[in-house]
Amino acid sequence: TYKGKALGTIGDFGAYSFHETKNYSMGEGGALLIRDQKDVEEAEIIPLPTALVGEGKFFILTAKGDSMTGIGVDDGDLVIVREQNTCRDGDYAVVLVNGNETLLKTITYLPDKKAYLLHAENPDYDDRIERNVQIQGIATQVIKKL
Repeated sequence: TYKGKALGTIGDFGAYSFHETKNYSMGEGGALLIRDQKDVEEAEIIPLPTALVGEGKFFILTAKGDSMTGIGVDDGDLVIVREQNTCRDGDYAVVLVNGNETLLKTITYLPDKKAYLLHAENPDYDDRIERNVQIQGIATQVIKKL
């Protein structure tokens, strides 16, 4: 369990490698945990070469909406995210807000408010100040369709 929740129930998907030196399994064994059975056929494990993404644990999310177009992230783009639970001011962070909303935003910690400023990179969106924020990772790259 993690923070009182069974593994595989925190998000919609989870991937685990059974190989001691690889983040994601490429044939050595692993597990893909999926919350909703309807998503099983859509799930896919894609090996990410270290030469492309660097060292660390990564996941890919599909961008929804246009709130981050100012940095080149468009609706439907695939965003490569380095999994980590800390960030620096100005990072493009994937955050879980109030335990149920996943966002990609430019993040700044506001120590006087004990909260985070979540900034959309699109002037059509207002900034948000949120206290209940869990850092999920930092966006490192975007994959676009031609």
